[in-house]
Amino acid sequence: PITDADFNAMMSILAGASRVVFVNIVVDKPWQDPNNEVLSDGVARYSNTVIADWHTLESQHPGWVYSDGTHLPIGGQGAQALAALVASGA
Repeated sequence: PITDADFNAMMSILAGASRVVFVNIVVDKPWQDPNNEVLSDGVARYSNTVIADWHTLESQHPGWVYSDGTHLPIGGQGAQALAALVASGA
């Protein structure tokens, strides 16, 4: 799990970055939603940040990931989609 303090610490390290892209998560663990909330709240506090909404995109394409529902085959369609999402600066 991550906290608001963790998010702030990451942003402190990235001070001066013109754009920071955070990718929200899809994982069958109890910390999925709280972590995504920390990311969303953090992005709201920093104008140079955005969320790449992998959670929504992956949920629309469950075949992109292995049977664990989280991990991507290297070079697979999901990996390509995730790379494009991050590159777009979502």
